[in-house]
Amino acid sequence: MKTKIYTQEQRREGMRQLVLLHLKKFGGRATAREVAGSIGKALKHVWPRFTELAAAGAIRDTGERVTGQRGRPTVIWADAATTAPANDTLATADAAPAWFKEFGT
Repeated sequence: MKTKIYTQEQRREGMRQLVLLHLKKFGGRATAREVAGSIGKALKHVWPRFTELAAAGAIRDTGERVTGQRGRPTVIWADAATTAPANDTLATADAAPAWFKEFGT
């Protein structure tokens, strides 16, 4: 049986795909710690992939935080392909409800 040897970049790409897959498992929104636990890897191995995915625009910071370990706020990440920011739903004035159109007039 021949063992295939992967390059470092191939392993990183595989981990990025695994992170996206498991992020979708949580409904498109999760913390890095939740995804790391789901994958079964240490956070220190998963966190750099979140940074790369965020830089590539594949995931985004929702702006929401939960209390993590030691009481520190933890970012909730969202899959950019399957979720949209709440303010994107009212992209045009026609899509807004009547009360919103006359708000502040």
